[in-house]
Amino acid sequence: MNAPSVFSDIRNNPSLRPHWRDVLSFLTYLRTTANLKLRVHGECSQEDRPGIEDTTLNFPYIHRWKDQYRRGVLAKFYKLEAWHEANPTPITMLTLTTYQEGQYSRSMTGKDITIPESFCLLKNSWVYLRHAIKYHLPDTSWCWIMEPHKTGYPHLHTVLFSDVNEGAQTSIRDLWARKYKAGSYKHGVDFAVNTPEQTVQSIRNYLMKYVAKSFTSTGSQFGHGCVWSAGELVFNALVKKHGWRLFGASRDLTRVMAYDKQLDDNIKWYATEILNDDDGVKRLVWQLEEPTGWGNHTRVYREVINSRVVEEKEL
Repeated sequence: MNAPSVFSDIRNNPSLRPHWRDVLSFLTYLRTTANLKLRVHGECSQEDRPGIEDTTLNFPYIHRWKDQYRRGVLAKFYKLEAWHEANPTPITMLTLTTYQEGQYSRSMTGKDITIPESFCLLKNSWVYLRHAIKYHLPDTSWCWIMEPHKTGYPHLHTVLFSDVNEGAQTSIRDLWARKYKAGSYKHGVDFAVNTPEQTVQSIRNYLMKYVAKSFTSTGSQFGHGCVWSAGELVFNALVKKHGWRLFGASRDLTRVMAYDKQLDDNIKWYATEILNDDDGVKRLVWQLEEPTGWGNHTRVYREVINSRVVEEKEL
């Protein structure tokens, strides 16, 4: 990313300029969290010997722009792909786009739609639409991805595990354009119906292609070198600021893709610290407390110990 050029593009673009401070805050966040780790302290009992033993583990500090988070998302999509292989169904790809800025959007809505307004319009209209899809196609499962265009405006890609016939397609277009007033009837909704000649070879690759645009560079086959446009940078800054979700699934597929718990249930965790490898600073961020028996008063369960790190966990 050519930083001076991108920053200049943001300052010179009326739709991006209001989010300049959000971009600076986002870039500071990426820089300051690059080398952070979490250290958790706990205690556990061993079956083969009496007493309580201390255990201390280091974990990477993970957020959605780090390698570890991407690998977690990829693991979910591997599970989804395995589920579909075991439960083969037709697939329909649905892409949803909202009004944005420009003459056409102004003629339809009376104003330019900002990036935050577009995201909220897209998110809320999709919530309504998926209820309608469930009504017309009751056995349909889905997985959705929010992706920024180079302008910074989002659009939503959805994999529907169902054959969406022409009647259902027309109903969805009508709802999107005329009832929800979210986007154009002709350009706001796009269907790519799965046929024997047009098959999604890998659901995992299809979904990761879109997810990857909101990650920093990892060198993986899904990356695009972190060449964010000014609009994409603003979009990611707003994702951080507002805590926007970028992907999700129907309830049944959420269970399919659920994370497999790896921590030992026999360990009682009582403290968490943040470590900064750059300067060795440790900061306590959580301590387990227990009631004292005096009203609502509590006390620290146990003071943090300075024990050796038993293991480095890579999530």
